[in-house]
Amino acid sequence: MYIVKVKKIGWVLGSIALLLLFAFTSAMTQRAAGYAGLSFAQAYPPASATDIVDMRTFKTDGTNRVVPGTTITYTIVITNAGTVTVNDLFLQEFPSDYVTPIDPAWKEIVPSLWWEYPASPPGLTLSPNETVTVTFTIELASDAPYGSELRNNVQFTEDPDGEISPENNRYTDTDIVVPGFNFTYLPLVTKAYAP
Repeated sequence: MYIVKVKKIGWVLGSIALLLLFAFTSAMTQRAAGYAGLSFAQAYPPASATDIVDMRTFKTDGTNRVVPGTTITYTIVITNAGTVTVNDLFLQEFPSDYVTPIDPAWKEIVPSLWWEYPASPPGLTLSPNETVTVTFTIELASDAPYGSELRNNVQFTEDPDGEISPENNRYTDTDIVVPGFNFTYLPLVTKAYAP
C-alpha cells in the first residue's frame, strides 16, 4: 500500500517537473523568436515575429586615465540592431563631479546633472542596421582629486516600445583621475676646477 502511494507521488512530481521543463523551453523559444515577454511599454505579441526592436549604445573616450584640467571627448555609437525603424530617440548623459560639459549639441536639462541629445526635437531616427556616432565633450576641473573615478553614463531618455534587450541601451565609461606631469628640462652645467 505504501509502495503504491510512493509511486503515485513520484509520478505526480515527475509530471510537474516535465510541465515546468516544457514551460521553460517554450518561454526560451519565444524569447529567441522575438517574444520578449511582457513589459510596461510593449504589446504582446509583437505585430509579427520579424518586428524586433533592439537598440544598442557604446561609449568610450579611448583611455582609462584622465588628467585634471583637460578636455575629454567621448564617442557614443548608437546602433539599431532590430528590424524596424525607431523614431524620436533622445540620449541622456549623466556626467561625474568635477566635469563641465562644453558640447553645444547637447542641452542641459538639470544643472550639473543631466544633459540631453539632440539639444532640440525631433529626436534621432534610425533605420534597421543603421549606426549613428555622436560625441560628448567635457572639461575636467583642475582640482579633480587624484585617484577619483570619473564615471559618465549614457542611456536613452526612454527605451523604445518593444525593446528586447534594454540592458544594451545604457553604457558607462569609467576613468581614473591621475596627475599630469610637466617636465622642465634644465641644461646640465658642469664646472671645471683647476687641478
